[in-house]
Amino acid sequence: IIKLLLEKDGIDLDNANESGRTALSVAIMRDCANAVKLLIEKDGIDLSLKNILGYTPLSFAVERGHESTVKLLLDRDDVDLNSRTNSGDTPLSLAVEKGHDSIAELLLNTDGVDFNSRDNWGYTPLLCAARKGNGHLVGPMIEKDGIDLLSKSLYPGRSLLSWAAETGNTNSVKLIIRQPSTDLNSEDEAGRTPLYRAA
Repeated sequence: IIKLLLEKDGIDLDNANESGRTALSVAIMRDCANAVKLLIEKDGIDLSLKNILGYTPLSFAVERGHESTVKLLLDRDDVDLNSRTNSGDTPLSLAVEKGHDSIAELLLNTDGVDFNSRDNWGYTPLLCAARKGNGHLVGPMIEKDGIDLLSKSLYPGRSLLSWAAETGNTNSVKLIIRQPSTDLNSEDEAGRTPLYRAA
């Protein structure tokens, strides 16, 4: 039916309901890769269109964990890889936050993705991975050129090492303390060090 409708002139590809949901976002929500493919191949579709929460089609697909749709969107050159939601989340930070590791790795290996973006609470994707205890992602992120190892969340002002120490992820802690820029005694706003958090 979608193919039949898309063959007609004058169809509004970006028509949205009151929450900003379009045909494309519904296809993404339902994980219909074929429908997504048909829609994004149509000239004139706006792949940067946001819903009321600030989600683009890529953000929405990432949050839902729909890897095949994410791949389809990443193949396009008109997709904003670093678009922010109203909470300041980028596709990469959403992938890390939601635990979609394979999508996060896909984004980490995509040119143009900002590894140091901060959400509204000051979390970078790396800080988020450490906070979640996700050592599987901390390692590849630390090795990225230009990654910010010194950033802290806005509140409570905790460092990468502080988060990793508290979650008990030994591999992450080992990787972080090997970095020359790591401050082993970095204090958060409560005066607590990584050692305190690990105890």
